[in-house]
Amino acid sequence: MRVSRRALSLLPSAGQPGSRSLGASVLTGWHPAPKVAAILFSHRDQSPLASAPIIGLRIDFAPGARLGPGKADLLDGIRETGSIAAAGRRMGMSYKRAWLLVETMNAMFVEPLVVSSKGGKAGGGAELTEAGRTVLACYRTMEDKLRTSGAKEAATLARLFRPADD
Repeated sequence: MRVSRRALSLLPSAGQPGSRSLGASVLTGWHPAPKVAAILFSHRDQSPLASAPIIGLRIDFAPGARLGPGKADLLDGIRETGSIAAAGRRMGMSYKRAWLLVETMNAMFVEPLVVSSKGGKAGGGAELTEAGRTVLACYRTMEDKLRTSGAKEAATLARLFRPADD
């Protein structure tokens, strides 16, 4: 299917100046490579790791389509508890927020990551699909590789880091 530049310009914008809209990517099959961001976290608690930064991972597939530590933790929670509500509670979020994130993730990929069944006498539940297990495994593998390969640089950054005054 060939789409003219004029037709592409009429599609709703993705909100990024100079970028193609999500509608354009659906029509033309053009998809940019996802952007991977390493996020350096530093926890200021009293644990032995208080001075060591923690490297996290965020993958930007498109504007508004991200996979990061929160969504990965939610998928882990669903896998472990068999419930979207329970996974959300473990993370301190409302059921509505957890459901919204699950719906967002299901829409981001070609196959849903989570399937659920309604409650009732036997109770409802949720589980990761094969795609969900694959996405979570890939994310955790990338996260582990990032932490391992970036450990030396993270230690250097930790030495140069100035904590906020207490």
